[in-house]
Amino acid sequence: MREIDTSFAATHFLPVTYVGRRGCVTLDQLIEMELAGWETAGHGYTHENLSSVSLDSAEKQVKASYDFLSANNLSKESFAYPYGNYNYDVEEIAGKWFRNIRTSHDFYYLDGINRQELGYYAVKGGHSGDDIIARVEHARSLNSPLVVIGFHAVIPNNEIPPSNIYWCRESAYVEFLRYLKKQELPVLTVKEAMNALCR
Repeated sequence: MREIDTSFAATHFLPVTYVGRRGCVTLDQLIEMELAGWETAGHGYTHENLSSVSLDSAEKQVKASYDFLSANNLSKESFAYPYGNYNYDVEEIAGKWFRNIRTSHDFYYLDGINRQELGYYAVKGGHSGDDIIARVEHARSLNSPLVVIGFHAVIPNNEIPPSNIYWCRESAYVEFLRYLKKQELPVLTVKEAMNALCR
């Protein structure tokens, strides 16, 4: 990403217990990313499905996520539901701690933006750079004000993919970044986008 555009920044949603885990970012890396313009966002404490636990457990998961961000002077405005699962009670809990909340729905935002019910396009194994670009181009053709693209794991082209479906090849990722650079499209964190679009 830095080789293509050092100004690109994104929002990194992560569970607290993943910090420092093998293959995941460390706290020092999160701090470095924040200093470079990235946003660190909540994703629960242990990536627990919040709609399948007690409300007390869901509250503890969300609050622990917020507390970790706050204690380490990281961004603490945005949150994504683990597995994308939530219900009315979980919405109420997350809304107590975070301003911007991402779901797992893919919205085009043609009827306005609800910062507490944001959607995103999840990039999955098998998606090419053209597939991701097509999603953005479709939104542009509809005059959608926002496209949220989610990358869970970017793997080298020759690496065996993980068992889950949420990954993409490095070549697809780089192709997408080059498209953004060529089209001069603004790349914002969730916090920046919401501050610009939801005054």
